[in-house]
Amino acid sequence: MGRLTATQRLGAFVADLTYDALPAEVRAKTQLCVLDGVANALGGHDWPWTVLARGTALAVGGRGTSTLWATADTSTPGEAAFANTVAAHSLLYEDMHMESQSHFGTMVIPAALAQVEATGGTGRDLLTAILAGYEVGGRIGKCIVGDHFNSSGYRPSSTFGALASAAATGKLLGLSADAMANALGMAANLGLGLNEWANAGTTDFYFQNAFAARNGLVAAHLAGKGLRTAPEAIEGPAGFGSAFAGGPVDVDRVLADLGRHWEIFNVYHKPAPACAYLQSVIQAAQRLRRRTSLPPDEIETVTVRTFPLGKTCPGVDNPGPFEEIIQAQMSNQFVVAAVLLDGELTLDHLLACSTESIARLARRVQVVVDAEATRVFPGRKAGGVRVTLKGGRVEEEWLADLAYPTQYDVERKFHAYARRVFDGAHADRLFEAILGLDLVSDAATLGRLLRR
Repeated sequence: MGRLTATQRLGAFVADLTYDALPAEVRAKTQLCVLDGVANALGGHDWPWTVLARGTALAVGGRGTSTLWATADTSTPGEAAFANTVAAHSLLYEDMHMESQSHFGTMVIPAALAQVEATGGTGRDLLTAILAGYEVGGRIGKCIVGDHFNSSGYRPSSTFGALASAAATGKLLGLSADAMANALGMAANLGLGLNEWANAGTTDFYFQNAFAARNGLVAAHLAGKGLRTAPEAIEGPAGFGSAFAGGPVDVDRVLADLGRHWEIFNVYHKPAPACAYLQSVIQAAQRLRRRTSLPPDEIETVTVRTFPLGKTCPGVDNPGPFEEIIQAQMSNQFVVAAVLLDGELTLDHLLACSTESIARLARRVQVVVDAEATRVFPGRKAGGVRVTLKGGRVEEEWLADLAYPTQYDVERKFHAYARRVFDGAHADRLFEAILGLDLVSDAATLGRLLRR
C-alpha cells in the first residue's frame, strides 16, 4: 500500500483510538461536554423547534431503539440524532470549538448516544466515540475556516458536523480504518448550512446541525456496508477543503500532533444562551451593571466594542425589531440591552424577545470593531461596553478575556435544566450516570435515563 492520504490517516486514527490511550484530563473534559450537551437539550426540550423536530422524527422514522430525549418516545438512530440535536442546539447555550467556529457537542453527543442505544457499547466506548468526533471535526474545521469561508455564506457547525458525527458513529460501529476513511469521505459530501437565516430571522438555523448529525450517522452506516469514497475526499484538488476554503487544505496542520494534542481542549462552554461572539460583551455589560446604577431613561447611547466577527457574523449587528427568538440570541444590541436592564440574559428574555423596554434600549446600541479586541482574537475573546448617560456621564467596562464557566457552573446548569424535565431523584441519577460513564457497562442506560 502506498502512503496514506490525510483522509485515510484520520480514519485510521479514529479506528485505532482506545479509551486507555486517552489522558485523564481528556476523559474528564469529554464527560463534562456530555453533561453540558444533555443539559442544553433538557433546557430546550419544550421549545417550538424541538417539538417540531420530534414530531418529524416520529413521522419519518416511527418507533425505534433510540430515545427522543425528555419524552417517552423512541425512533430510529438517525431520527433520534436529528431530533435530539435540535434540542441540544435550541438555546444557543452549547459548547464552542473556537478555531472551527463550530458546536460539535450538539451533533456528536446525540448521534453517538442514539447509535449506542441501537448497537450497544460501554460508557468508555461512548466517551471514546464522542472524543473522536470532536477531534475530527475540530481538526478539519480549523483548517478551512477563514476569510473565504466566512464570506461565502456557509455556516461552520453544519458544514463540519457531518464529519464529526460520522467519526463518532463509525467508532461505535467498530469500523475498520479503511471503512472509517470511507465514512469520512461520504460525510464530506453531506455537510452544509447557509447563513441567510440571520438576515431573515428564520428558524432553519436550529435544524442545520440536526441534518449534519443524521447525515454523518448515515455515512458511517454506508461505509460499514461497503461504500467506497474518494481517498482524498477531504484534501484532494476537488475535495472538501478546496470546495469550502477556496484552495488546498493545510494537510500538515490537520494531522499535526494527532493523538498528542487534543482539540477538545479548544472547546469552551458558553456563559450565556446566545451567539458565541457575544459572550464577552455580555460579561462586560454584567460587570458594568453590577458596578454602577444605570437608569434606563438616562441612557443616551451604548457602544459595544468587539472583534471583527462580533460585528460581521450574520445577525450580530441587529438593532431590531426582534420578532423571533433567533434574532435576539444573535444580536449584540438585544443581549446588551437585556443585561443593562436586568443584570443577566435569561431564557425568559428570549421567549419574550419583543419586549418594548429592551427594544427601546437596543435601538440606542451601536457595535464597533475594537483594535485591541481584534489583536488578541481568537486566543482571547476581549470586548467592552461603554454607556453614555444624560449630563455627559460615561461608564465603561472592558473585558480582557472571557471568563469561562467552570465545571461547577456546568453542573449547576445541568441540575437547573434537568429539573425542568425530571424529579430531583431522577435528575441526580442522570447526573451521576454521565459523570460516571467510564464505569458504565451498558451505555444505553443513559438513553433510558433520558426518557420521561
